[in-house]
Parts: sequence; C-alpha cells; structure tokens
Amino acid sequence: MTSPSESRCIVSLTYDDALPCHFESVAPLLEEHGLRGTFYVPCGDSFFENADSWREVAAQGHELGNHTVFQPSHDRILSEDAYNLRYYTLRRWTDEVRLANSILSLVDDRTVRSFGNTCDRGVIGSGESTTAVETVLPKLCIAARGLPSLKPINLKKINWFNLGTRGADQTSFEQLRAEIDHMCVQGGWLILTAHGIGHRDHKLHMDEDEHTRLVEWLAARQESIWTAPVRVVAEALKPSRRAVAQAER
Repeated sequence: MTSPSESRCIVSLTYDDALPCHFESVAPLLEEHGLRGTFYVPCGDSFFENADSWREVAAQGHELGNHTVFQPSHDRILSEDAYNLRYYTLRRWTDEVRLANSILSLVDDRTVRSFGNTCDRGVIGSGESTTAVETVLPKLCIAARGLPSLKPINLKKINWFNLGTRGADQTSFEQLRAEIDHMCVQGGWLILTAHGIGHRDHKLHMDEDEHTRLVEWLAARQESIWTAPVRVVAEALKPSRRAVAQAER
C-alpha cells in the first residue's frame, strides 16, 4: 500500500478482558509477524497483578484500549448487580471511563486511546434516563469499537464512536479469510473481536491454531491489507488527528 490513509482494506485485531494468554502468547505472536493489535483491558485486579506484562505489551506498539474498570453490562445475571448498566448514572459511567484512561496512562504513557464497548446494547441507564454511549464518548477517546455489526465499516461513512465489529470467537480462519477477501474487493475496515485464544482463559475463544493461521496470513499480505490497532487507524484516517499523532510518536 502507498500509505495507511490510502488503504482500501484494513483489519484491526482486538482482544477483550486482559487475559493471561494475551500477553503470554498473543502479543508475542503478533510481534513475531510484525503486526500490532488492540487489547481492551478492564483495569481490575488481574490487570494490576500483571501490570509489568501489560507495560511490555504497550512498549511493543500494541494499543491498551479502554474497557472501563468493572466492565459494566446490561447482561448481568443478577438484576441488582452493582455493575449493571441499567443502574448506572451518566456521571458514574463517565467517571469510570476517565479513571480507566488515567490508570492506563500510568502504564503506557499515552493520553489517546480507543474504547471497547462492554455491552451489546450501547446505552447507560434505563427509561427516561437512558443515554447512548456513543453520544458521550467523543470527550473520552479518539474512537470506539461499538456494537456488533458482523460486517466491515464503510470507509466513506465512519461513525467513529460506534464502529461496528465482527466477533472472532468460535470462528475459523477460512471463514474470516473469505470475508476479508470479499471486503478487499470493495474496500472497508474489519474490526475483529476475540476473547480467549485457546480454551484456557475464557469460555468465549478462538481456536489457537485458527488464530495463528489468521495472523500468518495477514502478515504475508501487508502490502494489500493494513493490519493495525484501532487507535492507529483513527489517527491515520481522522484528518484532525494526523498532525497530533505524528508529534506524539
């Protein structure tokens, strides 16, 4: 490709929940093949216990994306769960996201990052107090991986604070290769979301061998497919961010 901003085919590999496999095997695999990903890390106990490992991941050029502190969701099993977004106020949610940004900055020395939704509904509160997450995110991050869309993002019509995503858990390399090949004919940006890689750390996961095949395939096609973290793509494609991004590097 001539430059990232002119790329017609973009893939972002994103990984949720700050799992041990992410810094033990995923980041090294990406590094080995010259690729970088986005790790959406909730700033809870597991993150603090492995802060040095995450600092190393960030130093290699991967993005530590904001995934809040407590991963609030509308999908909690208990209706009165303290972290059920139905019972969050807008102030509480924004405070949590800002706190996560501050914590991550202490680890990676960055002030700009993307956000990864913790819930498929994309709203805070309930009833008349409901607020769409994407309406408040512009003050908190450069871009946000939003609700599942199962399809690539149209590069001519990007909603930066509700970027669609395609789940990679329980999918095969052949499925994803076919979708990416199809996208490259028309152009687009596919954000893939995975949790565990291999079955060890999460019930939602992509088979390790299938993931390795995907990474190797993307690495061999870097001239035609730009694989980059969500933040890096946003910095390249948002005109207002390019000069700032270049100065920060």
